[in-house]
Amino acid sequence: AHEVLMSTAVAAGDFVSLAAACRAARDLLTVEEAAGDTATISVGWTGAHTPAPLAEAAETHIRAAGIIPATTVGRFGQFRHDLAIEPMDVDLIFVRVPPEALDPALQAWHYAGGDPVAARQAGQQLAGLVRSWLDRRSGHAIVHLLPEYHRSALGIADPQSPDGASAVIRAFNEPLIRFAREHSRAHLLDETAVLLRAGAPAYDADMRYHAGIDLSGPAISAIAQEASRFAIAARRRPVKCIVCDLDNTLWGGVVGEDGPRGLSLAGEYPGEAHLELQRWLLAQHASGVLLAICSRNEAADGMAPFEQRPEMLLTPEHFAAISIDWRPKHERIPEIARDLNIGVDSLVFLDDSPFERASVREAVPEVIVPELPPEVSHWVDHLAALHLTDALALTDEDRRRAEMYVEDRERQDHAQAAADFDAFLAGLGSVATLYFDEPALLARTTQLCARTNQFNLTSRRHSEGEIERMITDESTRVIQMRACDRFGDMGVVGIAIVRAQGATAELDTFLLSCRALGRGYERALLSEAARVATEELGARAVIAAWSDNGRNSQVAEFLDSIGCARAERDGATVFTCEGPVAWPEHIERRIG
Repeated sequence: AHEVLMSTAVAAGDFVSLAAACRAARDLLTVEEAAGDTATISVGWTGAHTPAPLAEAAETHIRAAGIIPATTVGRFGQFRHDLAIEPMDVDLIFVRVPPEALDPALQAWHYAGGDPVAARQAGQQLAGLVRSWLDRRSGHAIVHLLPEYHRSALGIADPQSPDGASAVIRAFNEPLIRFAREHSRAHLLDETAVLLRAGAPAYDADMRYHAGIDLSGPAISAIAQEASRFAIAARRRPVKCIVCDLDNTLWGGVVGEDGPRGLSLAGEYPGEAHLELQRWLLAQHASGVLLAICSRNEAADGMAPFEQRPEMLLTPEHFAAISIDWRPKHERIPEIARDLNIGVDSLVFLDDSPFERASVREAVPEVIVPELPPEVSHWVDHLAALHLTDALALTDEDRRRAEMYVEDRERQDHAQAAADFDAFLAGLGSVATLYFDEPALLARTTQLCARTNQFNLTSRRHSEGEIERMITDESTRVIQMRACDRFGDMGVVGIAIVRAQGATAELDTFLLSCRALGRGYERALLSEAARVATEELGARAVIAAWSDNGRNSQVAEFLDSIGCARAERDGATVFTCEGPVAWPEHIERRIG
């Protein structure tokens, strides 16, 4: 009933339906009832006006995505209290404050413009309040940018006026944008872009005077849906790879029948629309999403357009995996996931054929398979609106992910050519660079805690704020390890968090990206954790409590293999490491 209610309200899309569904849903499924079986998140709203309408509409969209939010709504105009006096303790806080709420001299800026210096100072003041919240809470803050909407008395002369309403908007937003760029847990919600995409009227006088919010109903619906993206990105498993068909997907036509020269690409329809899809895929690739091909074709035919059609924007080098043969696609997609060492639930499958989409959905339900509009001209807008690859942070490792997979294939080729595994390791030229409590690596540290499953001792999903506090805690050390070899830089791949507990130290977190597994980096990381525990925290032993997540048995096997004592205590498996752990000889140790 809850799922049907949410999907119906989202399909209706109007503010009244969304708000009513939210209130009904809270009775059908509470956060307490959902805990354990369903993802939950705590969300706060504060501002100069009544945030309740936005909060209720956003909650419906979040629930429709399978996440149950605990929503806290600040009182009318109490944003200073919610941010700096008694900061809301939530995972996400949405902050919507206009300049006149911070400086009364800007009260009439919508009509008369105002002093840009005062507007900039108001923006700086709001950034300071958000900074205060970030300093005291571990969640993420989402600040609404002031929308490009006004009723200036200057009319068409306003955009070039140095003190017009447009100048006030730019001056107020500028310090907020700069602040968000400098703080990894601060984000921006661009209301202007949202309203333009939705075609929604921004203002409704009745809503302002009777409901206490300066937005129209359609604007509330659109902005609330945008806000829900942040909550979904915080809880949804990230998409790591988009698997594409070829014929009538990357190009128009069937290469085995039309030949490479007969395919529709540039300068005509539908070819231009297929190229637009390629541009969208290239943008995903640049942001760290892997691309793969799964096509029913002869291999030579499938690759021919890449070689013979210069209009192609994608090249074979853009794809981390290529599977072209006549076997069913639902059999090969799990193979692609295995080859890339990622879960099938982190794959998206794009195919023009309703039959292929349905067969993959049926056989591999974990894969995300979007329905595509009948006309290819609508595909990119449709896919962009699904927000499949939203992420709260984009790290250097994300941007280099595709390049790293190419480097890893070269390592595999080297391994096959080596006389034995020891010779392979010796020839890698491996280097482990260690960082200690490094704030600049906060986003990547958090990302590894959230995403690493296979080699993860405790599977504790520490938030960015929690790790930030650990970095400044004198009784805790956060060790971040970067790995590289002669084939390339793998980025930060390992995290160990060591907590002092008197004569012993607890290994709170011990994880390694699957990209670096099996080449000695796990031993290097444990060696450093043991050294830090004894030399810096004064411990005689390291205690590592292994928590089985169903996929991390190799952590326990590794600890067994190096001689850590295993014991069962109160239903938990606990390893004790006494004394130093030898650093692997084939890896050079460096300090970052």
